[in-house]
Parts: sequence; structure tokens; C-alpha cells
Amino acid sequence: MKIDVKELQDAVNSIQITDRMQAEMVQNVKAAVKEHSENVSAEGKKYKISKRGLIRRFHPARAAAVIAAVIAVSGFLSIPVRAIVNSLIQERMEKEPAEEMEKIVEDMEGQRVSADSFSREFTEEERRRIKELAEQYQAGTFPAGELFMAQSVEEAENCGFCFLVTNAVFYLPERVLTDEELLEIIDFYVKREYAVRQRSEEMSAEESAIQKEQQIEEAVQTGGVTEEEAIAIAADYLEKIFGITGEGLEHNHYYEEEVVINGESGLYHVNWTNFLSRKYYYFYISPDDGSLVEVIYNADESFPDRGPAPGEAETRIPEMKQKAVSFIEEVLAFSYEDIYYVYYRTDDSLCSYIDFMFVQDDKTYVLEYTWDGIFRRVSKGTFTTYEQEYERIKENAAVIEACQGGSASGERKDAEVTLFMEKAE
Repeated sequence: MKIDVKELQDAVNSIQITDRMQAEMVQNVKAAVKEHSENVSAEGKKYKISKRGLIRRFHPARAAAVIAAVIAVSGFLSIPVRAIVNSLIQERMEKEPAEEMEKIVEDMEGQRVSADSFSREFTEEERRRIKELAEQYQAGTFPAGELFMAQSVEEAENCGFCFLVTNAVFYLPERVLTDEELLEIIDFYVKREYAVRQRSEEMSAEESAIQKEQQIEEAVQTGGVTEEEAIAIAADYLEKIFGITGEGLEHNHYYEEEVVINGESGLYHVNWTNFLSRKYYYFYISPDDGSLVEVIYNADESFPDRGPAPGEAETRIPEMKQKAVSFIEEVLAFSYEDIYYVYYRTDDSLCSYIDFMFVQDDKTYVLEYTWDGIFRRVSKGTFTTYEQEYERIKENAAVIEACQGGSASGERKDAEVTLFMEKAE
């Protein structure tokens, strides 16, 4: 039976993964491992996958639109794969045998599908309890046992509660799941993401460190900024945009060579995370000049899956435009010549987000809001012509699919989607 996996993933994302990552992570690991399987070491245990073969595939900022249930009008929901793990979970993961972690990734390679499914839907009670247990898990409440890994349909059916590895199916009993069983599901998700992240980091650490030092040194020598300066820049924007200092939030930062945002690559990535409220603040800073390349705010419960009725667009746009203008002028101090607004609609509703493009010559900042005025993203990029940009945005198949609702719920697959890109007066 098909099930909306979002209920489970929404609970687990407060730990270290998000509902937007899980299906993509499975698919990309399988593709990367398969592509590079000829590089398996003589022992047959460690895959020598290059950074370009694994980490680039994992970067949700560039690829998560394939499976996102909520997608920006002209951008993707972006969640870094290096999600923070608190000390209790980190300690638990580090105690796991290396062979078990390797087996997790190898099992993913052999799966026949790219996303998880369940034998039945969760009950309302189970949905409520798994969210509560996710918070308890983060505080150190772990399962006594482990989710059983079945290798065949027959074995899975006889077991009753397990995970069928080959088909990526959770087999659930018809009775209500116990706390132990729900904790085992949560623990399984956490271990899987941790195993993938650990594998990619191990295989790229040495080479990445050398390249990082060289690139940062070159940038600083030509007038760029250090990682410490990038952190200070991001902290300043955190306060300007969100009105918070980051105090009490988990924080991490690193230089990421593989990420490419609108043509810019090799960026500092600075993050603040509030796990309990499930709010994530992601900043990309250019090492060349310290400029803000992209900011992404994610708080799943704050973002609607769909917008209001189509007739409300014209009445909301003026107020939304003024909000965007204030942001560009006061926060970014960006001079612009033209403003375009971009959104999608179906016959009965607007899609979730509206974008405002602020253009100066061939440069642009794209600012994204929900129709309720909640900030989602701002991204620096380039602008060609109206006609070319219109065609580029119109061909964004992932956004169209999300607007139709096909990737999340399986409904509305035939809904006609219309793109609006107009110059604001």
C-alpha cells in the first residue's frame, strides 16, 4: 500500500535529516555506488568513490527538487547533507561497528526502488507519538533493539515488523506500533543518513582538505575573506534577516568546493539549526569577496503545500513587492533597474511561492516568499533576457510536478500549470 512518507520524515528531520532529503539520498547513493563500483578495493569493503561521484550527487541544494513536496517557484528547497548531529546521537553513531555502516550503504545499492514505502499507513496516534519520540530520541532515548532487516518478501511477511531491504518497504503489523518499534524506525533513518554521510566524508576528506586550503589561500591573497570572516558575515545577516543572534542554536560551518549556485562554486557554508522547532538557517558566502550568494530558511510546518486561490494573486502582489523591495534595499543594499515577479498557478490554486527578481544589467537577486509573506530564500545570480529567463523557468519540470502535487501525494497529475512572469510597475 502506498503511503505518504512525509509523516515519518517530518518527525525524524528534527534529528538530522529532512523529509525532502530521504528519497533523493537513497537514489543518489545507489547511482553513485553503482557508477563507481569498479573501484571497490581488494577487500571488497570500501568503495573508492570520488568527491565528484558522491558528494556532488548528494548536494540537496542543487538536486532535491526531484522529490521535494514543497518547492520554490524558481528554486529548489535546499538542505545540506552535513546536518548537525547532537552529542548524544553522535556518540551513539560512533559506537556502531564500521562493518554495519558499510552494510547499510551496500544494502541501498541493491535496492530496486529509489524511495521508501510502508505496508500500511500510520494511525493518527502513531503520527503523534513518533513526533514526540523523535524529540526524546534527540535527548537520548534510544531503542533497546534494532529494526530487523528482511532479505525477501517471504521473510518480511513472516516477521510482521521489519524493513524489506531489496524493496525498501517497512512491514508494519496491523496493530498500533509500540514506542520501541517507533524508536527503531527513527533509529534506522538516523543510522542510514549517518552511514551515507560518513562514507562520503571519509572518501573525500584528504583531497578536499588540500584543495580547500589552496583555494582559500588564493582567495584571501586576492582580497577575499577567511572562513572566520565568512562566519561573522553570515551572523550579521542572520540578525538582519531573522532578528536572531544564533545564541542557543546548534552551529556548523565549512568550505564546500562542490556546491555550485548560479554559476558560483567553492563557497563557505554557515548554518544555524534549532532542532526542537525544526528551523534551519543556511548561508552561502563567497570566499572571493565575502558577498552573500544564497540564504535559505526552512521550517517545514511554516510552509504551506499550496497557495491561495488564483484570484488573490493580483491583490497580494503589491504588498509582497514592497516587502521584497525593503529587503533588497535595506538588507542587501543592492541597486536594481527592473523587478519581475514569478509564480505558478493551477486552475484552482496558486503554487506555494512567489519570486521577485531584482535585475541590474546581467546581475540579479531572486527573493522568494510564501504567499503569506514568510521569507524562504534569496539567491544571487545572472540575468540574460526576459525571453530567455522565461523559457528557462518554464522548463523547470520538477517545479511543475510539485505544483501539480504529483511527487508528494500522487494526485493532480493532470492539472494544468501556468507560469506568470511579469515586470513589476
